[in-house]
Amino acid sequence: MGIETASGTVTTPISIPAMSNKGTLRVISTGVDHTLALSETGQVFCSGNNAVGQCAVSASTQVLKLPQLISFGGALNGASVTRVYAGKQFSMAIDSNGNVYSWGTGKGLCRVLSGDTTFSATPTRIDMTALNGKKAAEFAEGSTGDFVAILTTDGSVFTCGSNSN
Repeated sequence: MGIETASGTVTTPISIPAMSNKGTLRVISTGVDHTLALSETGQVFCSGNNAVGQCAVSASTQVLKLPQLISFGGALNGASVTRVYAGKQFSMAIDSNGNVYSWGTGKGLCRVLSGDTTFSATPTRIDMTALNGKKAAEFAEGSTGDFVAILTTDGSVFTCGSNSN
């Protein structure tokens, strides 16, 4: 949850002190057991379970008790992150050019389009050739956590991942 001093169940909402100096937050998203936050300057922070790299640090770091800045390296090519999504055991982001990035588990998600079913702690741009040049605007995860729906800027919807149900 990003609260280093709390343990067990927190029954009263409390402020996350470690986020107080990160600027104004625009988007927050919670997965099963990790949280992403997007600042107005496009910085992405994560805290929580990192067992499969969903917080974008080496999986040898199992839990991030305090929010940590995620590095996209040169992958953004000057673009900024505009949306974040914390899924079951993965995280996703959309940049200002409509590109989609994913990290954490790849099994059952859009990364399988390129044959990637492992986990990665590195935010990786997804090959979205199937969008036919359309730009991603928003996304949502299925309730089982193994598929994603992508809404494009022109209102089209694409899905990828498990089609077992």
